[in-house]
This record gives sequence, C-alpha cells and structure tokens, in this order.
Amino acid sequence: AEKLQQGDRFPSLSLKLTNGSTLDFPGQMPGRYVALLFYKALVIVLLTAVAAYEELKDELKALDCTVITASVDTLENTQVMIEKSGASFDFAYGVTQAESEA
Repeated sequence: AEKLQQGDRFPSLSLKLTNGSTLDFPGQMPGRYVALLFYKALVIVLLTAVAAYEELKDELKALDCTVITASVDTLENTQVMIEKSGASFDFAYGVTQAESEA
C-alpha cells in the first residue's frame, strides 16, 4: 500500500480500543489530527516512540491531535504494552495486517 500524503483521505478502519469502545475512521476522528502508531510486537524502539509522544501530549492536545497506538496483538498483550509504556493515550488491539497496510 502507498503511504498517505498530506490531503489524502484516511481509509476506512475500525479499531477495538482496550477501554472497550470501538473507533471507526474516518467518521469518528477524535480530533482535527490523529497520530496513529502501528506496531507488531513489544520492542524497545516502540517504547521509546510511545514515551516521546507521551512527553509531547500537552503540545499535541493544543494542536487538537489525538494519539492512538494500534497493534496486531491480543488484548492481554496490548495491556502489557500499556503497563510497560506508562502511556495515557488510547491503544487498539487485534488489528489485521491488511488493516495496518490500508
């Protein structure tokens, strides 16, 4: 799949969030901007990226930018990631490879 470019329409995507809700893109965009981070496994690089977004959360909020992390992992493994990262933003789980490449 090609990378999205500025001005491209976000593809349809339904994310199951760890808080029990579902977020449907692009209809339910939670802010003017969304930083959507996909990951396939718990890795140090991801923990570093999540920590960087967490440090910028006030600046991102001021820009009306919502951060969501999405994974192919199970709910249980995603909850481990949340605990290890200490992140305060939403996490989605159970994303298929096709959805992550859309």
